[in-house]
Amino acid sequence: MRVGDARFGMRLKFTTSGDSVGETASVDSVQLTSPVTGRRSGTDVTISFPFVYPGKNNCTANLSATLQLWNYGTLLEGPGKIDGTCASNGHQEAAFVFRRPAGN
Repeated sequence: MRVGDARFGMRLKFTTSGDSVGETASVDSVQLTSPVTGRRSGTDVTISFPFVYPGKNNCTANLSATLQLWNYGTLLEGPGKIDGTCASNGHQEAAFVFRRPAGN
């Protein structure tokens, strides 16, 4: 993830039970200000969470993305957006790609 010139690593973890999905997220140098929310609809998983970035004058934003499994379940990717004072002009479109760790 990028905010201005800064780049961050981001990790997502999903747990499932029937149709329910549980999510956790961690982002380097960014503080999540409330839990990750998510919902599942077919093969889509939509996530959202607010954050604050101390390195940019404590700017705040909300990240949301709708992700799908690709490449036989090894990639989770899709479009998203960042809305808030951390985003250029208050809104930025984004693309997310997460690779499943080896052995999972």
